[in-house]
Amino acid sequence: MTVADQSEAAVIAALERNASWSCGSVGYLVSTTWWNAWVQYSGYSGPSAESASTLMQLSGGGSPRPGPISNTDLLPPGHTVDQKPLLPGSEATPRAEDVPLRPDLVEQQDFIVVSEASWQRLHSWYSGGPVIARRVVADPAPGPSGCSGVARWTRVALYPLRFEVSYKEAKEGAQERTAVVAIEPEASLSALKTRSCAALGVPEEEVVLWDYSGGAAVRSLETAQPGEEAQDEPRATSSAGTAAANATGTAAGTA
Repeated sequence: MTVADQSEAAVIAALERNASWSCGSVGYLVSTTWWNAWVQYSGYSGPSAESASTLMQLSGGGSPRPGPISNTDLLPPGHTVDQKPLLPGSEATPRAEDVPLRPDLVEQQDFIVVSEASWQRLHSWYSGGPVIARRVVADPAPGPSGCSGVARWTRVALYPLRFEVSYKEAKEGAQERTAVVAIEPEASLSALKTRSCAALGVPEEEVVLWDYSGGAAVRSLETAQPGEEAQDEPRATSSAGTAAANATGTAAGTA
């Protein structure tokens, strides 16, 4: 094992040791097929810190340097992704968080999760892809006899819901804009609104979310209906435009 090999392992260990994981942060998926080859090459043995990402720790070192990162085995059969360029934070079609995954993936068995900093460094060394990112969510930690405890543990939401959203300004002749938004089932209405507006390129203060199931306006998602509690986002006061969320989200990765 060369100094360069050890240096790669040390860099990633330091980045993962300093990674901060909380609800809403983004983790990047790496196929264990490629990851294990890199571990055997670099001798990576984990971040050695409780707060770092849950990375597969294998002993190794001295194996051939792996080729470009390949996450294609995480995609649905026959699915291809065209991402140009492949760096996180840059424009790509589709976005890293929208890349579909094949059903029933298991962390550690099929993929591992690294921080954005680690992904950027690995990609700068090896290129490849596709870039696959997912948001971190929290679940109640199991208590005695399977009861939910007070503590919470984090995971990435592999299969987000997908919503078709549209926006049309309240003026004659205005063109309707449409987009597809992927969001975790655990996300709030506020988060859905933020991502929808970002995808449509409109200010949040100009938007009120409506349920357009079946192609017709059903109800406002931001104001309380008779017998219902108010949603977590107040109704926008601007009348510059209106928006609709076609609330027909389907779980990604299902047949």
